[in-house]
Amino acid sequence: MQISLPMDGPDWFIQKRKECWNEFEKINLDLNLRYGLSLRFDLSGLDLSSVELKKSKIKVDTELFSFEKLDEYEDFFMNNFIPNQDKFTLYHSSLLNNLVIIHIKEDKEINIDIELKDKYHADHILIIVEKNVKANIIENIKGNCIFRTGVVEIYLKEKAKLNYFLLDEIKKGNNFTVYRGLINKDSELTIASSLFSNGINRMENSVVMNGENAKSEIYNLYFGNENSRYDIYNAIVHGNKNCFSNMLSKGAVKDKAQTIHRGLIEIKKGFTSNNGYQKEEALILNDGAKANAVPNLKIDNDDVRCTHGVTISHLDNEKLFYLMSRGLDKKEAIKNYLIGYFYSVLCKFPEKLREIIIERIHEKLK
Repeated sequence: MQISLPMDGPDWFIQKRKECWNEFEKINLDLNLRYGLSLRFDLSGLDLSSVELKKSKIKVDTELFSFEKLDEYEDFFMNNFIPNQDKFTLYHSSLLNNLVIIHIKEDKEINIDIELKDKYHADHILIIVEKNVKANIIENIKGNCIFRTGVVEIYLKEKAKLNYFLLDEIKKGNNFTVYRGLINKDSELTIASSLFSNGINRMENSVVMNGENAKSEIYNLYFGNENSRYDIYNAIVHGNKNCFSNMLSKGAVKDKAQTIHRGLIEIKKGFTSNNGYQKEEALILNDGAKANAVPNLKIDNDDVRCTHGVTISHLDNEKLFYLMSRGLDKKEAIKNYLIGYFYSVLCKFPEKLREIIIERIHEKLK
């Protein structure tokens, strides 16, 4: 497989790509990537000999701008809190071919619709939210792709608030995504993702709360069927005092789908009065499906409150019988059962997304 790095952009941008690729090549790893579920997949259909960066997708305040303006974001792009040591972000940083920069300076709602048309796609979104600004962003991923990587970098300045919603509807392919946030004093970040894509899926959501009184919440909703694989990792780091975090993941698997979910709450030494919660729930709909969850706490203080829990279960026949006794057939009873099961995460999404998510849940049950 031949690979030619894109040479678009300012010198520092090109140099950073080269450095990431050099580090990637040091890792003894071919492109049949192996990860948490110990599965391999074939990328032989990819042609990476001429990866081009799409300039039309570069935006500031949703306005197009030239590469020269990219210099203003050198201190943010793939920098600071984003480590490039792991194989996926190194690979992505070298070969990203779709760059979106959103610098939010006033309260607004932004919709990002990424349609995948190529065999290879690497989407990179850099988000900066200014002081005292509140914003909502919806990312909708569609299409088919042999292999896709996505990285979203989020920087919230003091007293900023961002709600980030993801709807992943990739019909077929292998999808690796990373969402990382760095938030400051009195800022709030919520990341809510809904995953329905087929194939192999790996998602990381990591937030570092550097400022006092910061708040971060991560919600996952997923439904895997056929031979889908989901590897989900959530982590929130309390890097100051009086911070609050909450993580809730709810998923369902059927057919031969498998999922593994890892969670971490870390409270750094010396930062007291922190509160952290994490809960991971999975519902297995038939004998061929599998689900695992591994919650973790790393606490270096006494004056904190942290909890974690895991629930892996099957359909409750008594609840299904109750619904069917009210006139529903078994198929409709299961649909209603699942909507109730997912509701605590579903309600975190805007109403227009909730309707789509419910449709996708019903489609997975067919």
